[in-house]
Amino acid sequence: MSAIQAVKSFFGIGDSCQFPVVHRMHEKKRSLFDMIVFPYIDLSDPMQATLFMKAAREMQEHMTGHYYRVDICPINEIIQLVGMTLWGRSAEAYEWLHKLHCVRFKDMHPDIAMQVPHRINMVFANGDYQYPWEAAQ
Repeated sequence: MSAIQAVKSFFGIGDSCQFPVVHRMHEKKRSLFDMIVFPYIDLSDPMQATLFMKAAREMQEHMTGHYYRVDICPINEIIQLVGMTLWGRSAEAYEWLHKLHCVRFKDMHPDIAMQVPHRINMVFANGDYQYPWEAAQ
């Protein structure tokens, strides 16, 4: 099984999914979690794959499930798996997210909530990311 197939299987995407496949119209996202781009992790290593899938599942559950909140713990786990050292813009984004640790999305201003996945992308891209609100300027 390829790494991509393993991840798809783990998250119930594709053939193994018990729910009908949702086709996005005009690339609209279903949730804030769908907007996150994870860093490259070698999933051919079983331990790396297990730890990544656990962290990603935890992040998904907390961002979309019953808790519906920001949780910095799975972000920390992924940073450690990748071996990243945060600096500059990625460190600023991490600190911004850390302030929102355990804050429910329903308690956030909508402008703040919409920034969460982009700030996570900045962290995971280690600063090599452009915020959509900067691109508009």
